[in-house]
Amino acid sequence: IMGKTLWNTTANFEDIKKDLYISTFGEDAAKKMLEYFSLLSDAFDIGSLRSQKPFDKEVLRSKLNKAIDCMNEIGEYINEQKNTDDIVRKEAWELLELHRRLYTTFGKSILARMDHNWEEAEKMHGISAQTAWENEDKLQPVLDCFMYELVTRTRIQLEGKAGFSGV
Repeated sequence: IMGKTLWNTTANFEDIKKDLYISTFGEDAAKKMLEYFSLLSDAFDIGSLRSQKPFDKEVLRSKLNKAIDCMNEIGEYINEQKNTDDIVRKEAWELLELHRRLYTTFGKSILARMDHNWEEAEKMHGISAQTAWENEDKLQPVLDCFMYELVTRTRIQLEGKAGFSGV
């Protein structure tokens, strides 16, 4: 997407994204995926999570809870969509399921951290990282598991505290 907008300054990001989701997930699923990723993008706002911009803790908590609920609800839909003869779309749905699992536990770890429940935060982060490592071969084309674990462990800066150890 970035490449398209670099050479075409009039390109509409939303149109490019819609085309990508249609190609990746199919016409019937594109709208649902646009809404899903929009919700996740809002909840996992990197500026807020890194304390790079002001945020309201309760608003962030609400957004993360809503995202986790959505990720739990969409799991059945994703699994239904994986039953396709189109191997490219099947792969996309399988990767989306892994993404859903990673971010559900990562979101739970952030919420636990917000509550200063360091043990639960570390446990949920560990589950997220372990899920990534267990699926490294499948994820490798789209996610560097080492960087995922490192960045999710060290770059969350809620209330000025980095990492998940409470330090």
